Amino acid sequence: MKITLIFGTVFREFYCTSALCEIQKPKKVLTEVSLCNYTHMVKQLLTKIILFVAVFILPLSVWAATATELAATINAFTGDGSGSLIAIANGKTVTVTGTLTDVTTGLSLDIDEDVTVVWQATISTGSGFPMWDSLIEAGGLGSLNVVTGGSIAAMNGDKAILSLGVTIIVNGGTIKTTGGTAIYNRSENSTVTVNAGTVSATTGTAIFTQGEFGNSTVTVNAGTVSATSGVAIRITYAKGTVNISGGTVSATTGRTILIDGMDYSTITVSGGIVSSDGDNNTITIGTDSSIGLNVTIGGTGKVQATGQHGRAINANGNCNIEVKDEAQVSATTGIAIFVGGAASLAVSISGGEVSATTGYAIFCSNLSTVTVSGGLVFAYGDAITGTDNVIFTAYLAGFTVASGTGVVIAWNQASGNTTYTQGYSDDIVCLPATATAVWDRDGTSYGISYANGTNTGFIPLNVTVEAPVDIENINNTPFYAYAIDHQLGIVSPHTEQITIYSIMGVPLYSVAKNAGLIEIPFASTPGSVFIIRGNVSGMIKFIK
Repeated sequence: MKITLIFGTVFREFYCTSALCEIQKPKKVLTEVSLCNYTHMVKQLLTKIILFVAVFILPLSVWAATATELAATINAFTGDGSGSLIAIANGKTVTVTGTLTDVTTGLSLDIDEDVTVVWQATISTGSGFPMWDSLIEAGGLGSLNVVTGGSIAAMNGDKAILSLGVTIIVNGGTIKTTGGTAIYNRSENSTVTVNAGTVSATTGTAIFTQGEFGNSTVTVNAGTVSATSGVAIRITYAKGTVNISGGTVSATTGRTILIDGMDYSTITVSGGIVSSDGDNNTITIGTDSSIGLNVTIGGTGKVQATGQHGRAINANGNCNIEVKDEAQVSATTGIAIFVGGAASLAVSISGGEVSATTGYAIFCSNLSTVTVSGGLVFAYGDAITGTDNVIFTAYLAGFTVASGTGVVIAWNQASGNTTYTQGYSDDIVCLPATATAVWDRDGTSYGISYANGTNTGFIPLNVTVEAPVDIENINNTPFYAYAIDHQLGIVSPHTEQITIYSIMGVPLYSVAKNAGLIEIPFASTPGSVFIIRGNVSGMIKFIK
């Protein structure tokens, strides 16, 4: 049956095949006089269509007007599995315990505003559960609180929890999936907060917000959010905020935090550890066309990429990146902070530490700028900027020099030296001129000590740092040295051991000599000022 709707002078036609439709096709074009009656009939039709959809099309749900009714429906749910759920209502709180396994149909909950479902039960899918379905579908404006003892496990590539508006709080327990999604958000202004417990995925995603539903927030204050080859936290095609203040967010070979597809998203790490062990990125945000993105690593937060060629932060589009306080951003063979895409970004280091080993500390492939006004930026290299060094910027003026108390250090590890003398700066390049960086010891650790004003620190490295030799002064018989034909001549009347030191006491060369003259090639004694000591004759100073 075709129905023609008239809005002013515009006609709209559609077809209705439902038996509920009672409006017949007009035998003639309606006039404005009949418009009111016709509009009334249309309203009746729409009401019947809505009722039809609610009864015959929507999935079976728990329509909970009160906590008591919600508890009664949960108690009646079996999911064609083994065991049972026990729900007890107390005021506006419903506490769920019990064990229900091998379910083949999902549980749908419409949790009313101000109603909280406290989940202490164990529920899991069986082999007959439809792939991509949801074990628990939670709608409404209430809260679903998973606590210690609670377990929600979707094992067949399906969703453990589908949120359609509720607030998800994880205060303990376990929410997990294999190839699906542990917590899947499809609602505007949705929030997921992890205060304890574990949310995990294997090849799937632990926490996922997808679709055109903006203002989604994921907060991790403690506990664990993890993925193996999947993604720990992902927000796609939605404006999102990720806040990490504690706990652990990690991926083994997958990605840890991924925000792609929407503008004005924010990632803040103020505590805890965000890490990845594979060759993927730890934090990925933005596309080439994204705008208004922000990544802030502060407090005691740590972002780590320990895998082969992994990147700790990978940003595209228009994005501001800030590292401050005592935060750490690090990579091993990869890049600590990578900036790509066509847009320009700003990277600001005002505190903390950004470091890499054989990779770059900061790499900008566009017109982005790098500012170091505090903290430390460190990597291997024979210079501060340029290819295979600490900071690379495609824009030549992208970085010039550190300011304030900032320190940028390059260690020329490629020189092959593994033993250094305490207090020296061999193979070290340091900026700015007000900063110092020398080889040092910190307890049983060896590495580089640095200082620039109030900014001081120590970089542990796999080297050996020896203390300077204390040269004993022996006054004895005539003992002298001279230079001739690119050689150092040393004369004493004794047979003795000759040791040549740098002016700072670093041993350079040692040889046994007979009484009289010994000549030593200058190539064996780098430098221009030496301390020459004979174990019998004493000590003299020689200037080349």
